[in-house]
Amino acid sequence: MSILSDIQKQIIKAIEEHERLLLAAKHLEDLREKYKKGLEYIAELDKILDQELKDIEALEALGVKSLFHKMLGSKEEQLEKERQDFLEASLKYKAIKKTLELQKYEINILDEKVHRIPILRQEIESLKSQREQEILANNNTEEARLLSIINEKYDLCVILNKNIKEAIEEGEKAQKLLKLVLSYLKKARDWGNWDMAGSKLGNLSKNRAIDMAMSHLTKAQHQLDLFAGELQDIGKAARGFQITKLQFNKFTDFFFDNLISDWIIQQKIKSTISNVESTMDQIKRLQLSLEQESKACNKQKKELEQKRNDLLIS
Repeated sequence: MSILSDIQKQIIKAIEEHERLLLAAKHLEDLREKYKKGLEYIAELDKILDQELKDIEALEALGVKSLFHKMLGSKEEQLEKERQDFLEASLKYKAIKKTLELQKYEINILDEKVHRIPILRQEIESLKSQREQEILANNNTEEARLLSIINEKYDLCVILNKNIKEAIEEGEKAQKLLKLVLSYLKKARDWGNWDMAGSKLGNLSKNRAIDMAMSHLTKAQHQLDLFAGELQDIGKAARGFQITKLQFNKFTDFFFDNLISDWIIQQKIKSTISNVESTMDQIKRLQLSLEQESKACNKQKKELEQKRNDLLIS
């Protein structure tokens, strides 16, 4: 059995204290919830006591009119009942009040303790770093070799996770732009109906919708290029995202606006909508894949952290 170094002993002691404080933090959380409910309950009891006292005072003030209460019982009987209700509520109030005082006292003590958790975490990391240097100083040992491998794998995992996060963010930006493109393309899809109606407002709307679609289409293509670049950074075979950039001309209404050109443009719009929707589906699938990779990476990080901790303490 290997002899533990002073740093190892300090690490073990700090970790044990950290675990105790985590349990205390959990207890503190539960205690605060109970304290909150106790305050709500005592507020209700306070209202009940106030009402019971008013009822007693009202009965004591009754004179001849109290005769009308014989149907419900004598004045003395009613007074006795109200006093018993008041006493019961008063005892409950005092009991809850005492419990709250004890809970508040315990909360204050635990609060002081759990404030040490982040400080203790820093101490543990500092001690682990010292222990790591202690191991790596003897670079010919098996421990040093294993620790180097673990650290290298961990660093790669951190970089990969960072790239995955960036790729997902770029994909989300691309999706938002593509949704805008779709919304404008769908407005322009009914071009033929507008033209046949001979509406100037319709013509203006169609041109504006196509202009906006084209504007966002260009931005979306740029964003997709960024997304593809992020995918390449994490080693994914990124298929070149390309959306057909249609050159919609603003045809002179009195010359080109006829059923044939109308039908051609409509087919182009429908084709572009289909292309955009297909690209959005592809991005969704890639993002789901990225999220799965991120989960696997986080799992590997935890396993590597555990192996590192075991190596530093053992």
